[in-house]
Amino acid sequence: TDSILIVDETIRLTTESAVDSTVLTKEAHIGDIVLTVEIQARSMSGSGYQPQLVLFFAPETTSVADVTTNDNGFGDFFESSVVAWMKERIYFNPNDPNLLMYTWFNAKVLDTDSNFVSEGGSKNNRMNSGFLRLQRSGGSIDSYYSFDGVSWAEVGGGPVLLPTSYRTAPLKLGYRIKREWKSAYDITTHPTITSNGAVTASTTSDPQSYFDDDNIERIGTSCSSSEGCNLALDAYNSAVLSTETFSGDVSFIVKVENRKVFGTGYQSGLALFFAPADATLNLVPTGRNEDGAFNDYVIAAVSDKIHASIDHTWTTMKYQTDSGTLSQSGGDGYKN
Repeated sequence: TDSILIVDETIRLTTESAVDSTVLTKEAHIGDIVLTVEIQARSMSGSGYQPQLVLFFAPETTSVADVTTNDNGFGDFFESSVVAWMKERIYFNPNDPNLLMYTWFNAKVLDTDSNFVSEGGSKNNRMNSGFLRLQRSGGSIDSYYSFDGVSWAEVGGGPVLLPTSYRTAPLKLGYRIKREWKSAYDITTHPTITSNGAVTASTTSDPQSYFDDDNIERIGTSCSSSEGCNLALDAYNSAVLSTETFSGDVSFIVKVENRKVFGTGYQSGLALFFAPADATLNLVPTGRNEDGAFNDYVIAAVSDKIHASIDHTWTTMKYQTDSGTLSQSGGDGYKN
């Protein structure tokens, strides 16, 4: 993406518009694995805790979209997609540059019961440059940091033994930015990987489907499996509903490729939803002033909202339970 610049062996992660950056290996690595990332240079972004560099190992079926989230999604979505991660955290106040000259280090690793174990530590030195290391050895995960690449310190209390399924399995390696609510960052890195070998990563074996004019009902929409869907209509509602039904675990992902802003004020939002198997588009309330009826009818929905002049995205998720409809909401300082 535009926020990732690769020159020779260095990778620069940089943005001034709240882009979330991630790099992920295409191949998976087997056996003992060591991912070392040198922070060669970084710029400070305003005052407070700074954007953080996060190293991680993920299952070989993981895509870069799975592990790229804003700050709201770090715990719920990023963390649930990885096997282990570690990160650094520093503080900077331009009015008092020597305040809190510390670096905090944190790590989380899946243990033998597939629960995350948290580890941490700190050093009275700000990591303007330095090294982070995440490694798998003998089926266990450990993490380290160094300010000079020679003397290394362990994060936490020692190696954590992984679940059996991840002790020798191929893993993808990567690192990303956790923005700490900042809109700008600039970190130049140099990664090094050693392992017992790299293999072609498996893709998910689960069946996949795409929206196409042959398998959907639609209003004000055109779709193809290669070009995606275009929702454009002068009236209130455009909608798409699959004529296929799905069972078991289902993941529904929509990438917003391009979005036009009309006039001023709040804009039309995009809502993804799961509906009963016997639903038809005529039964799904999608008209003006039918938001309440829509939320009551569908099983679950997640939607976004943006404003023409505010650099922010609001998100809401609603889903049905035995005791009624539950709602969760969040947002981030980046317009979707």
